Amino acid sequence: FGRERKSMRMMLGLIMLQAMYNFSDSLTSEEFEENNYWQYFCGYEYFDSAISVSESSIGRFRRLLGTEGLEEIMKELVRVGIKSGSLKKKTWLPLSLIQLYNLRISNTRMMHIY
Repeated sequence: FGRERKSMRMMLGLIMLQAMYNFSDSLTSEEFEENNYWQYFCGYEYFDSAISVSESSIGRFRRLLGTEGLEEIMKELVRVGIKSGSLKKKTWLPLSLIQLYNLRISNTRMMHIY
């Protein structure tokens, strides 16, 4: 009953893109609808302007993942970023990115990634 759930690949892709670009749920939803690269990253073979995901769906999925799930995604993004060379080993992530996912950190403005 109700609408069918969005695919796991799509939702995980959106959460990763949202973290990488530090977008709000609303901006993530809007960018996904307009950006063929984002749609491809999330598992769509061709651009489709009719595909949409609501900002509330993104928020519900984030709550479903929980803090531990989001921390795992962030760790993997950092690992891949370091491996690919797009992040240096000693990088500081902005507090706003960490707050978006309510990650537990000390009272500093930045989180240090080792």
